Amino acid sequence: MKIFRAALILGVLGLVRHSTPAQITIGPDRIPAVGDEFTTVPMDTTNVEEGTAGGNKTWNFSGLTVAGPSQTIKYANASGTPYTGQFPGANLASMVVDGNDTSYAYFSTASNKLTSFGYASANGIMKYNNAEIQLATPLIFNDQFSDLFAGSWVGEGWEVRTGGTISFHNDSYGTILLPGGVVSPAARVKFVRQTNDTGFVGGIPFYTSRMTTTSYEWFIPGLKFPVLQIAYYVTVANGNTTASKHVEYNTHTATGVEGRTQPGVAADFRLDQNFPNPFNPSTTIGFQIPQSGKVSLKVYNLLGQEVATLVDEELSSGIYSIPFDAQGLASGTYLYRLQTGTTVLSRKLTLVK
Repeated sequence: MKIFRAALILGVLGLVRHSTPAQITIGPDRIPAVGDEFTTVPMDTTNVEEGTAGGNKTWNFSGLTVAGPSQTIKYANASGTPYTGQFPGANLASMVVDGNDTSYAYFSTASNKLTSFGYASANGIMKYNNAEIQLATPLIFNDQFSDLFAGSWVGEGWEVRTGGTISFHNDSYGTILLPGGVVSPAARVKFVRQTNDTGFVGGIPFYTSRMTTTSYEWFIPGLKFPVLQIAYYVTVANGNTTASKHVEYNTHTATGVEGRTQPGVAADFRLDQNFPNPFNPSTTIGFQIPQSGKVSLKVYNLLGQEVATLVDEELSSGIYSIPFDAQGLASGTYLYRLQTGTTVLSRKLTLVK
């Protein structure tokens, strides 16, 4: 279930300029739609804490470091996916590729809610007979919502029956600090999901488990998905308890170069090391220009061939963060070069697939 929860709640990272925290409403524009896509990377969890609930909070995640390979989640029309006949009420599907297998989750987006009907892959099909509402909007500060769900996951000769509760609470607002110098107002939503599963083989029960997932997600203004998730998983299976913690960070940014400026004044001409690095397949490149002018930011392979143009336009003085999606490139080391007038700076980045 974890991979599909991540597919719902992590999304596009946008870099916007704000100076004071404010309460943020989680509106219907946060519901996923056909064509949405985002990439997340797991981060090291050392000394990463969610903090307490309330107003005017400050969350400092500027020191996050990458701890594993990225994952891309895509949304498509449910009718164009292979398992759509199993979920007749779905109008949206998310897709996650894991090696040679693609997993699909199926949703309805009616009534400003994201309602899950289940998910499917070559390993089996999980269908809810009582669908799960995974996001209900609008959700303003201190709003809460809860729902019951039940279903079963069926494979060849086996079945897992599941049921549980989900609740979410817009419990905090304040200012979030993220890698690369990003500072923005943010709202935090706390999700608590509890499930009880019983597994059967040939109709005979062979295991029971209970999982509690508590996750915290941060939203920033004008952007669709949260920028960060901290999740805790506690599982009790056949009397044995296991616990884990995960932090996921989104590498996508909003479009429009001028819209990617950061707070502060550019004191000099500077090109920052991309973050994350190494990366797969998306990263962010930061730079500063102290004067307005024509700016180019391009990526080259080690043969000197241009493989991407990220910026080629007139920009105002300021501090910028630019996304780079290397989905179509091969693994390896590349150079990125920033030029304005006769001044040129360059650095290396590493793509690992």
